[in-house]
Amino acid sequence: MRIERSDVIKCPRRTVWDYESDPTHLSTYYPRFVDFQFTSPPPLGVGSTARARLKVGPARIPVTVRWTDWVEYETNTWRNDDNSLPVVQTATYSDVDGGTRVTWHAELMPRNPVESVIARWLGPWMAREQVASWARLKAVLEQPA
Repeated sequence: MRIERSDVIKCPRRTVWDYESDPTHLSTYYPRFVDFQFTSPPPLGVGSTARARLKVGPARIPVTVRWTDWVEYETNTWRNDDNSLPVVQTATYSDVDGGTRVTWHAELMPRNPVESVIARWLGPWMAREQVASWARLKAVLEQPA
């Protein structure tokens, strides 16, 4: 299952990338991630790994991710690196009139019937979460200085 969303943030690409690439900012636009920590040394790039817990209702789901592609100020790809439903996510950044187009897509790759059921629920939920996180990111980055 593949899902994709795109939006324009009224800031230069470098500003958007730098903000999103700094894990200390993650909770300002994606508060569902708690206890985020890198498990590999800087700088962030291909091969970097991190752990966090994802808040879903009262649950805290452990998540481990690994970056598999990294072209600074253009694109990055990460995948979950644990035993859960495999998901690969990519964000791309491009200049457009008035700001930066950020495009996100996720590929959910169920390996069995149970994961297929989970993917049918998880895909739309992830899409809604991405739209909400961009709204928060836009509110932070587009506010007057």
